[in-house]
Formats: sequence, C-alpha cells, structure tokens
Amino acid sequence: MINNSLHTITFALLFVAFGVHLTTNKCFSSDKPDSPKVVYKLGDSEGSLVKLPNGNLMLFKMEGADLFSKISIDGFSWSKPKIEIKNHSKLGAGLVLVDKNGELHSVYLVRREVPQKPAGIAGPAATIMLDLWHRKTTNGRSQWKKPEMIFEGYCGAVVDFKELRDGRLIVPFAYWVAGQSPLPRGLNISTVAYSDNGGNTWKQSGAKITAPTYKDYPGNNYGAVEPSIVELAQDGHLYMLMRTQTGFLYESYSTDNGTNWTSAVASRFYSFNGPPLLKQLPNNRIFMVWNNSDNVPKYKGQVVYGGRDAIHAAVSDDYCKTWRGFREIHRDPLRNETPPKLGDRGTAYANSPIGMEDKIMLITGMGKNRRHIVRVDPEWLTAKHHESDFSKGLEDWAVFKQFGPVSHSWRDRVAGPQLVEHPSRKELKVLHVRRPDEKDGDGAVWNFPNGRSGKLTIRIMLNKDFKGGSIALTDRFFNPSDSHGERLAMFCLSISDKGQLGQGPSISFGQWHTLDFVWNLNNKISNVLADGKLVLTIKQRNETLNGLNYLRLRSTASVKDTAGYFIESVAVDIDDNVTLQVNENDKQNAEIGYRAKLSTNEYDN
Repeated sequence: MINNSLHTITFALLFVAFGVHLTTNKCFSSDKPDSPKVVYKLGDSEGSLVKLPNGNLMLFKMEGADLFSKISIDGFSWSKPKIEIKNHSKLGAGLVLVDKNGELHSVYLVRREVPQKPAGIAGPAATIMLDLWHRKTTNGRSQWKKPEMIFEGYCGAVVDFKELRDGRLIVPFAYWVAGQSPLPRGLNISTVAYSDNGGNTWKQSGAKITAPTYKDYPGNNYGAVEPSIVELAQDGHLYMLMRTQTGFLYESYSTDNGTNWTSAVASRFYSFNGPPLLKQLPNNRIFMVWNNSDNVPKYKGQVVYGGRDAIHAAVSDDYCKTWRGFREIHRDPLRNETPPKLGDRGTAYANSPIGMEDKIMLITGMGKNRRHIVRVDPEWLTAKHHESDFSKGLEDWAVFKQFGPVSHSWRDRVAGPQLVEHPSRKELKVLHVRRPDEKDGDGAVWNFPNGRSGKLTIRIMLNKDFKGGSIALTDRFFNPSDSHGERLAMFCLSISDKGQLGQGPSISFGQWHTLDFVWNLNNKISNVLADGKLVLTIKQRNETLNGLNYLRLRSTASVKDTAGYFIESVAVDIDDNVTLQVNENDKQNAEIGYRAKLSTNEYDN
C-alpha cells in the first residue's frame, strides 16, 4: 500500500486455511456457472472464516476489544455473536484455521512500544513492535489456551496461515529491519515460522527472502512482503508468492516443507499494490486471488493511491505451471466515487477461501463499507464466453477518472462514461464515451476470461463531431483514463476524428458498426473486421506471458468532445484459455522488458 501509516500496514491481516468437502468425480460441476456474488456484508470490522468439521462456517470478527464468532450453514445468514476471546489484540481478528483434529488455531499481532535509545532511530522495529502471537483451543474447541509469542519484532501484515499435509503449521510473514535502507532490497525480509508439534513450540526458518526496490517506485519500498504459500505435487514442495515493488509478484520454492527457500524471482503475475492468496482445492487444483493491476503513475511527481479497484482469480490444474481465468471476482463498489481521504480502500487482501458445495467463499475488501464475503464458482473462472449489454448497468465496468491535485496520495475521482438512452431503442441503454469537460477524456475498462486466442466483438456508433478514440486489449487492469494502459497494451486501435480505423479504412458516423478483434498471440497479430469484412491487421505491440483479459475504451480527444461515441454491447469468445508454461528465463525477460517500457510518471511522456 502507498499509505505508510501503521494502521494500513497492520490492519489488513486476514487469511485462513479451509477444509473443502466436494465430490471427487467432478469437483466443481455446474450446468451454468454463476458469476461471483456478495453474500454477506461485514460492515466496518474485518473478519476471518473457517469451515468446521460439521460443515458449518465460523466467522471471527472484532467487536470493540473482544473477538467474537458467528455460525452459518450457508454464508448468507448468521447466528448471534458469541465472545471467543475477551481483550483480544487491537490490531484485528488475525488468521484462524481448523487443524486435522478439529481444534482452532489463531495467529495475530500485538503492538508493543519500546523506549527510544539516546540519538537512536524511531519507528517500526525500533520503537514500535508488532509481535506475532499464536493461540489454540483444546477439548473440541471448548477452551482457548494461553497465547505464545511466535516472533518478536516488527511483523507486517500476515495474510496466510496453513496446516500442511504432514501436520506442520506454517505462517509466512515479513519482518521490518530497523534502520535498513529502502534501496535496493526494501525495508522488509520475508520468511516463515513453523511448528511440528501442533503449535506448542515454533521455529523460524533461516531463509531471508528479498526482492528489488527502485528509486522511482510510486509508493513505499517495503521490499518482499505479505507472502502466501501452497503445497505442490511432491511431498514437501511448496510454492510462495509475495508482494513486491517490481510490478510483479515474486516467487520462491521450498522442497522441505518450508524450512529452506530459494531466492525470489519474478513470477508471471503482474501486481502493483496488493498481496496474493494461494489455496489448494480438491483434485490438486490450485486457486489464486490477487490484484492483476499495473502501476498507477504519479501525477506531477506525486504518488497516487490505486491498484486495488478490482481483485482477480485464476485456477491451475497442473500445480501452478499453467493457469486459466484472470477474472475479476469482486470490484470496489465505490470505485467510481470520491475516495476517502485517509486509510486503505479497495478490494485487496482477500482471505479465508472456504469450499461450500461446488463454490468458494472468501472475504475481500478494505475500508468502510467495502468488506464482503463473496461466493465464487470456479467453473465461471474457466468459462470461455462473456458479454455485456449494460442491462445490469455498469456493475462489471470501471469508468472512473482521476482529477485535481494530489494530497497525501489521495486524488479525487469522478465517473466518466455514462449510460444513456439508446438512440433508436428506448428500452435499452448504451455507454457514452466522450470528453465532456476539461478533465481527461473518458475511459472504461471491462474484464473477460483470459485467452491466448479469441474474438472480441463491439457494437459502436461514432457521433457527429466525434474527436477521436481508441480501443485496446491488454492483460491487466489499468486505471480507465491513464494513457499508459494503451502504451502497454498488446493491441491498440486508434479511431481518428474522421472515423479512420488505425491505418485502415473509415467507418461512417451516426450508424451502428460491428467491430471484431480476432487475436492470436502465437502469431502476434489481431485481425480487425468491420461489419464482417477484414479491414486491417494489427501487430502485437507488447509481450505477455498470460493472455488477453481486458478491454479498454477511451476518448482521445485533445479538446472538449461532447459527441464522443456510443457502445451498444461487447462480447468475447475465447478459443485458447490456458496460459503457456513458462520458465524462469521467460519471466526474467518479461520483467526486463517491462521495466524498459515502464514510466512511473505518465504525464512526463
């Protein structure tokens, strides 16, 4: 997170292991996959979910200074709260899991003040400590034992806590090094703590995992932080992903159940400002959640908060070698409005994935009125068709644009494109993209299932006096009105104020046209068809290790343009929805190429 306050570092602490009871013949079966759905609003309090041996859900929340629990059979309705622990840590509910014996284990942070030494430094790991503690129940979850400290020092946000197949309890985390320079490896080091006797005693791995940091990063150089892990095919083999400031999640491996770890390198996953979540599903399927977003550029040299407006998920059927999905499973419900002046916000820090029948329940969201329990159908992640005709409004679109000065990473927002009455079918709405004032031109982004090849169809009408626009396809979320979204896109088609499509022919004004983008990343081209006729071929302008999963619509008018253009509908059909298997060299080259093209200050371009 860009905000450097203690509150934002410590208050995003949630995650929990889950037990899944699903059929083994067909793990996630559904005739028609359901789109993600909010099933419960958590209000202002963070929460943590577990699944009890009887199949019920148990939700942990803070109420005042006390830790409460609630019980549900479906995630929609909940029992009255029950006090679990009085005078619990003020830093949140922590992470909870149910072990193989049915007992609860909780890890959480406790703040401790340390007197400043004469002429010494102050702050994290010097005068402020966030010690990591563990507590567990006995006698069938009837009583909580006395808590024990796992790590003494300044521990940042803990997002994962697991029991491995061999019974080892393991907590990946990062700790702050007092007085350490933020360059070139950051202020934090990632590692793990583990217990082989049910949490009675703990050991810390000797691994010190770091990641590069950069002087021009548009945020705080924390280093390698907020790791999450998952077990792979071989016994003892673990995979770790962690948040960094490189534009990518970094990855590390262990072959001895987490005692030792390899040096971290870039993964295939873009991410600007949030941690990952990894979890194993039945039939060895692995579920991942993260913010598949790019850097939010500085404005006039000042850092701007962002990167957390949508959170994404993907699944792997071959132990993280290839992936499908890359779909938005939740969006900040207030993303298009003026943001709060202080604190974290958005959809980062997903936690607690729980299997309920053929769906997954998880918690996501940060900030007031943004925390929810969301239900996800894994089959929806791997679907090959998606469409929008605006009959559900702008629910699955992001249309905000930022404007005005920056103050402590805050910058105001306003909704850009609007839904208006269809010009000839009064019962329908269309999206109006334009530049109605002196603010940036409108922008709109729409996520679809990831694909290395496929076809995207757009119904578009250019209005009289239209002054320019663009249509781009990319592999991650960029703020709707930020121009680096087009600069780093895989394919981008400009539409001139004369209606010319790139270097091809023009389309007429005041009439509906169907534009098809038929892409194939193996050939590095996208054919563009207008009303069924091939009109030009666009070459791929940037590489991707994954595929295409975002449509970007923008007004590129350099002056006020109230006319703009209408979008009636969009639809995607994916042919190849499986990412390529990539090696370490591929990922290293992708990182080098990205940094060569990256500009952290868009407005200097």
